[in-house]
Amino acid sequence: MLNLFRLTIVILSLLTLNCCNKEPDLKIPNTVEIFVESFFNDANFYGRNISIEDQDLIISFGRIEEPLVDGRCNSNNNNILIDSLSWKNKSTSQKKWLIYHELGHCVLNRGHTDNAFINGECKSLMHSNISESNCSSNFISTSWFDYYSKELFTNNKESPDWYKSYLDYDSINYLTYNVIDTTINEDRLNFICQPELLFQNFQFEIVYNNWQEIESCLHFKWGDGNSIVVCEGNNMDVRKSNTQNNSVSTEYYYRNNLSKELDQSTKISLRKIDGYYFIYVDEILYHIMDESILTTPIFSTNSIDGVMDLQIKYGEINPL
Repeated sequence: MLNLFRLTIVILSLLTLNCCNKEPDLKIPNTVEIFVESFFNDANFYGRNISIEDQDLIISFGRIEEPLVDGRCNSNNNNILIDSLSWKNKSTSQKKWLIYHELGHCVLNRGHTDNAFINGECKSLMHSNISESNCSSNFISTSWFDYYSKELFTNNKESPDWYKSYLDYDSINYLTYNVIDTTINEDRLNFICQPELLFQNFQFEIVYNNWQEIESCLHFKWGDGNSIVVCEGNNMDVRKSNTQNNSVSTEYYYRNNLSKELDQSTKISLRKIDGYYFIYVDEILYHIMDESILTTPIFSTNSIDGVMDLQIKYGEINPL
């Protein structure tokens, strides 16, 4: 009788233990699973020692009516809601950023931080979309996302070494200087530089004179699918297009409220130093991105219908 009593106690104890050790509630749609797995891989790479299997995490799609909000984390139950409409319109890297951001709230318990580097790049992926600092996230540069990942998991906001390298040159040896009167209209104005320049550190710059009477935006293009667009609304974006499987996807870096008002004479400069492009508007640095291999020495700008003088310079950058 005593043995039967003891056996009953053991069975009840096991049932109680199983009841208390409830399995985490984990529901992740297939379309976001790759980004969630990447998040936890990066977390462990940076020493966070966390596992997706240990999380109570539910991710679902629906409509978020609040403007500029693409995702929301409910930290009380670790539910993440992704706006289904905005998700469809995002590039792969933007989707990855959004999932990392929401998991930063739900898994890492991080709040928003809106600090920015001097050129306007956000210091963290955890910035708020509705931000008075107007910092801009970079979706098109591998180096920036590596920095953002490290900051997300370590909270280390030190600027990477390559961020400062735009200062590391002595002078520019300009090889050519042209003034072009655009009363001679073409479908697109193309400029061909010496091919050997593509393999060196260089600067290519265009000054657009009297442009706002003719164009609302300036377009400067180089390489395969890279472009800078500067508009009279005092904003700019940098675009990087990729062609794969007969389809074209374009990543954007967008910057609103440039540091100075644009006037009738505006200069766009592209500087390449040691694997990075540094993009300037009127001598102010606004963007840094990884260098893409240039297969053509052709640079181009707007199709122009009107009188706009262009001043073009390009040349080799001499190292220190």
